[in-house]
Amino acid sequence: MKKVVDLQDFVPQRSSTPKQVTKHPSPREGLGGPSSSSPRWATADAQAYTTVENNAIKNRMAMTAAEQALWEQLRSNRLGVHFRRQHVIGMYVADFVSLKNHLIIEVDGEYHSTPAQQLSDAERTRYLQGKGFRVIRLTNQEVLTDIESVMSKIIKSLI
Repeated sequence: MKKVVDLQDFVPQRSSTPKQVTKHPSPREGLGGPSSSSPRWATADAQAYTTVENNAIKNRMAMTAAEQALWEQLRSNRLGVHFRRQHVIGMYVADFVSLKNHLIIEVDGEYHSTPAQQLSDAERTRYLQGKGFRVIRLTNQEVLTDIESVMSKIIKSLI
């Protein structure tokens, strides 16, 4: 049986004695203890998080035209599914991810057609699949010229 977590469990509560704070479990402990599997949102590599998150922040601020067009379709739960953009997973930054559905959408620019980048992308995809995610790879051209079929492909992946 899944343990129900109340967000109030993570807000420090004042005890009856002034200037004391009641200790509450960490979010990990609150979700079933240290022996349980990590929460779905805990996807980043802790040792490299700062560096990778800084890259994600830069990517969010400088999205390509194709990423912007796709984000307009995915944002605000427009498909009934919550997507995050430029989300850190391990040592990688996924363009778009639905954590609940374990679906990653990658929008690839022209440089992804080089042999070296294709090898790197294949390694990245294997890593993400090993973490339990399905990966959809789309080209910038595909997103910019045929957004309807792109959205259809995403919807089919969610079903």
